[in-house]
Amino acid sequence: MILARDSLIAQLGKGETLRGDDFIRASLDGRSPLDEVVEHVIHAAEESYEEKKLPHIAAVLANTSLSPSIDAATAHWVLNQVRKMTWPKLVAIALLGDSDPESGQSNLESVPLPPVETSGAETYEHWNARNVFYELYYSDSMTGNRLDSSVVRSPRVNDFGLTPGGNLIYQLADLHLVSLADKQALVSALGPASETQTQGGTNS
Repeated sequence: MILARDSLIAQLGKGETLRGDDFIRASLDGRSPLDEVVEHVIHAAEESYEEKKLPHIAAVLANTSLSPSIDAATAHWVLNQVRKMTWPKLVAIALLGDSDPESGQSNLESVPLPPVETSGAETYEHWNARNVFYELYYSDSMTGNRLDSSVVRSPRVNDFGLTPGGNLIYQLADLHLVSLADKQALVSALGPASETQTQGGTNS
C-alpha cells in the first residue's frame, strides 16, 4: 500500500488527477469498486514470493485510481495476470512493450531481443528463458507474431509484439520501470542465436 501511495503521489505531482466516477464512490453497502481492487492488491502482494513484483502490483492500483477508462473487471483481470505470472514473464512483457509503438511509453533503456527461436534451446541452459516467451505466446496469449511469414518455424522472440492484453498489463503495471539490469539478464539467458537463425534461415 505504501508503494501504491508513493506511485500515486508521484503521478499527482506530474499533473494527473484522481478519477471522480462511481469507481471510487461507495454503494449502499458502504463499499466501492476501488475497495475491492485494494483488497485484491493486498492479496496479490501477500501471495507473491518475488519481491520485485510488488511495485508493479502496487502500480495497478495507482494507475486504476487515475484512469476512468479502466473499469473494475479490467483492473481485476490485470491483477490476476500479474499475480500468476513469474517475474521473468513480466520482464519479458517489459522488453516487448519497450519496443512496441502501441505501448504509449518511451523507454530509453530498451534492450533489443535476439533472433532466437522459443523452442530452439538444445540444452537446459537456455530452456527456462526461452520457455518464458513460448508460454507468453502459446499459453498466455500476451504476445503475437509481428511477421506474417509463410515459413513454418518456431516463432523468434524478436518477431514478437504485445497483444492488447499484454499491452494493458505493460501500461497498468508500469512495466516500463523494470530495471535495465533485469532486462539484460533475461536477454542474456536466452542464449546466442544460431548462425542459420541470424542469417534468416531455419533449423532442421
